[in-house]
Amino acid sequence: MSSALISLLAASAALSLIGIGAEVIEIRRQARIQHGIDARSERVAGTYQYYERADSKFGDDKYVVTFTIGDRRVEVRLRSLPKGIPRGALLCLEYDAEQPENARPCDTRGDLDDAREGVLIGVGFVVGSATGLGLLIWRRRRDGPDASRETVNDVPVPAYARGEELTLRPSPIARATYTLVFPACPAVVGVAMFQDPTVRPWAIPCALGLAALMAVWLLRIRVQCSDGTVHVYGILPGRHIPASAVTGLTAIGTPVLQWRDRSGRRRSMSLFGFWNGEGAYERVHRHNIREMARLRAWIAANREVSPTSV
Repeated sequence: MSSALISLLAASAALSLIGIGAEVIEIRRQARIQHGIDARSERVAGTYQYYERADSKFGDDKYVVTFTIGDRRVEVRLRSLPKGIPRGALLCLEYDAEQPENARPCDTRGDLDDAREGVLIGVGFVVGSATGLGLLIWRRRRDGPDASRETVNDVPVPAYARGEELTLRPSPIARATYTLVFPACPAVVGVAMFQDPTVRPWAIPCALGLAALMAVWLLRIRVQCSDGTVHVYGILPGRHIPASAVTGLTAIGTPVLQWRDRSGRRRSMSLFGFWNGEGAYERVHRHNIREMARLRAWIAANREVSPTSV
């Protein structure tokens, strides 16, 4: 149960961070809009027409308000209205004389205040989720490891012939999480930029390109064992470690591969994507424990192979 709660809280924090990023972009856009209204403000009576539901779960519902300037009918969508305004009622609006589609209820900061409120709500969710995560992790550490969980020493060790190749990858659940959650931040920024006409044209493809690059880079996470060398491909550029130089493999929590380089210095590297701590899903934990057992067995079988350069 606690594993599911930890995952739920982590997902909540990640989504809240994405929402905060989107609101920060909206604050920047609204600041320019409100500045234009302040500089060229005109007042008019508008009519609250109807409430418009968002097209997606990540969008905002809007209040559609119309007003007339001469023979021109202007329709604006606002995130909020003063309390107690019924449908069909009149309300005071301030608009930009040069861009009438930029408007707000009189004596307010319009959607800028709503975006700021959204940031505060997002921060509240992040703080709450982080607090819950900390308490759950502390409790699990206090109670000690789950004795019923499989450890690397419980896994039947496969036999590998010297020179045999081996490829280890994170579990499908972990790979899907990495390639969806992390690239989502620049992707949301790129999509939000479509709503800002002042954004430079090259910024949008750069943000979306970064998201695609992150997804491809995270998909390549693996440990490739061949020719007596352990090739580790993680978030950072790959490392190539001779099996004969490996001095240890810590398989609890985040696995850490330890070795000595040619000068005799102790080196270590975390194997990103193979975390098997107390908060991991049972299926992910089982997968990662078995992958580490396979890696340990392969290193033992290939220690005497001539190493390549580190």
